[in-house]
Amino acid sequence: MPNWSRSKWSVCAIAIASYFSAALWLKHSYVEPPKPLGLEVIRLERPFFEWHGSDIAFSVRMPSLDHLSDTMQFQKRSPFVLYENNTRLGPPHTEHADIVKYGRGRFSHWDNSGFIFSSSDGSSPRSNGRTYWAVIPLPGAE
Repeated sequence: MPNWSRSKWSVCAIAIASYFSAALWLKHSYVEPPKPLGLEVIRLERPFFEWHGSDIAFSVRMPSLDHLSDTMQFQKRSPFVLYENNTRLGPPHTEHADIVKYGRGRFSHWDNSGFIFSSSDGSSPRSNGRTYWAVIPLPGAE
């Protein structure tokens, strides 16, 4: 054990306690959350926006993935599934009106809109502290 004075130990203890208090209050830590398995795993970064004034449907833009999104012509093209932490959400390719009406993890990946989704329990993904992932599943994965 290093020969530190009592004041140095006190400062360390206060710094550690402050870090954990702030992490708990902010629901954020420097520890990377575990990722779900998949061919491609992309963390959806905040901010999440209310979808047309709904308090249970949210959206996040992902312009780099628009070439894989559903469109009017290809309504089930998107290969992505969404995860809330390590829990798979769904069903995918849900109509936006049903996401707004029913929530419970329904989502779609729509051209020029990004991912439109709801949390598993109706809480706001802007403040519930959970991590959301867009995943292309492994072949044969259910």
